[in-house]
Amino acid sequence: MHASKMQAYLGFVLVGASFSPSVARAQAGAVHHYHCTVVRVSSKTAYSSPIFASEMRRGAIMQDWHQHMLSAYSLTPTPAAPDRYDCVDLGNLPDQQKAALSYEEQNWTGSSYRIVHVDYAPGGVTPTPGQSGTVASTEVDPLLSPSSFPTVRVFMSCSTAGTGGANVYYTGVFAADLRTGNHGRGGRSAIIIDRKVVDPAAVQEVLDHFQAYLTQRGEKFVPGNNLACDVKPTEAEAKAAQHYRAYEGGGCTSGCSKIVETGWKQD
Repeated sequence: MHASKMQAYLGFVLVGASFSPSVARAQAGAVHHYHCTVVRVSSKTAYSSPIFASEMRRGAIMQDWHQHMLSAYSLTPTPAAPDRYDCVDLGNLPDQQKAALSYEEQNWTGSSYRIVHVDYAPGGVTPTPGQSGTVASTEVDPLLSPSSFPTVRVFMSCSTAGTGGANVYYTGVFAADLRTGNHGRGGRSAIIIDRKVVDPAAVQEVLDHFQAYLTQRGEKFVPGNNLACDVKPTEAEAKAAQHYRAYEGGGCTSGCSKIVETGWKQD
């Protein structure tokens, strides 16, 4: 696999600010199962964390991962370098988690990358060998709780990742009431609907439900993230965005096998 394809799969460099304690408290919520990586193209080295469980949102996890890699390995992002930092939520299903991790490490090995397994979990919690670690939940400020934010009606569709020869599975286009605000998930530019900013974490949760559905059906796929969702104010715009991304905007540029339209819609 070419380095450019690997980089496309592994995600985007975090451009983030520091998180204050009050913001960190706001990251608590549902349990996520993350796998964090750093891929250094110059040295052909891939740094890989264990899969660990945490109630922190992705933005806070990414910030902690950056700090850990700086402290433990003296690594820091350089704007001009093609190195990639990422933390991906692999979902709650153990088989899906193992398949995603195995697929990623096989890609690195096939591209002659050296793999460094990093002993890491946020907050200093070390996962039990062969299992996911658990980070204790933190108290949520009720004023910052996701339940205190309003929702907004959107029309959307999502897909799995289009890499590694796997099929890309698309949902149908459907209406959804998504939370507004931003709870640290990060990883995409702001989505503004009816003058409200859609929470990227709410978008990711929809995609997680779709990917759980695919896993239950026994489909083989590469998990995506909220960047693989189109969120629009009208059904017509959402349908146009889905068609463009799947068939005109390079839906298989990273080497997918084929596009599969499932018609899945969130209840």
